[in-house]
Amino acid sequence: MSFRKVYYIRLSYRYSVIRLSIKNSDKITDYLEKCKEPQAIETIRKNAGITHWDAALVACLELLVAGEINGMKTSKSWIFWGKKDTRWG
Repeated sequence: MSFRKVYYIRLSYRYSVIRLSIKNSDKITDYLEKCKEPQAIETIRKNAGITHWDAALVACLELLVAGEINGMKTSKSWIFWGKKDTRWG
């Protein structure tokens, strides 16, 4: 396998993860607004119906940067909560 093929596969994977995150952002914001406590990525992934952990993380980080949800880096991973809830952070 040449270097170009490996590089193309990596780019196409990143593009597919980013493309999936746009579809999943509504599911994530709806789920987090219903929650009373911050949620980990795996919990968000399961309850929002997202298949890949990476896609859930990318979507949550994009929403965090856009200011639609709140989040915090813990020692192990990330936790996220809805924008309306300001108790954490």
